[in-house]
Amino acid sequence: MKRIWMFTIFAVAVTAAFLATSCDELITEVNEITISGYPRASFIVEVDSCCLPCTIQFFDDSDGPHQEWSWNFGDGSTAIIQDPLHSYAQAGKYTIILTITDTVDNNDDRQIRFNYINVKDTLPSSRGGFTINPTRGADTITFAFNDTTFGDIKSWSWDFGDSSAAGLTQSVNHTYSTPGTYEIRLTIENDCDSLDYIDTLIVTN
Repeated sequence: MKRIWMFTIFAVAVTAAFLATSCDELITEVNEITISGYPRASFIVEVDSCCLPCTIQFFDDSDGPHQEWSWNFGDGSTAIIQDPLHSYAQAGKYTIILTITDTVDNNDDRQIRFNYINVKDTLPSSRGGFTINPTRGADTITFAFNDTTFGDIKSWSWDFGDSSAAGLTQSVNHTYSTPGTYEIRLTIENDCDSLDYIDTLIVTN
């Protein structure tokens, strides 16, 4: 990877006056030349996907002379340090922008990564559960089960309490062979966690 750095060249010249002075004297002339270049913005992260609560460490990985940093984290928050640590409060995908500036010649560069950070939501236990229709089995032995949980759910697993089960779908129908009281268990999962819901069904027919 080619890097462009700002550096200083010191040129030292022995003047002709040296010839006219004693051996104990040395007259020198110092010329300072400043050379700058164009920075190239780049950054890396520890992880680009996480579950709430989500905190991500950003690292400047830029090349060339740069002494100022400007970060935009996509959620309305910014930072001006080199390697910021940022926390996200809501699930979603966020575009990250890093702008670096060479403060000598005011050259700058920017890197934009669209939808780069993926913040995933946990399952909302306070807004979850499932329905059973009908609620009792006076006229039927076939029931409709439906998960009513909000959120990004990846899988469902149903246990109907009679040694039979079903999975992969939000809504299922199940027929019982004999009357009785059955404990129904629904397990839902996403990329962050899992939840169990339990209810009781009485089949009388």
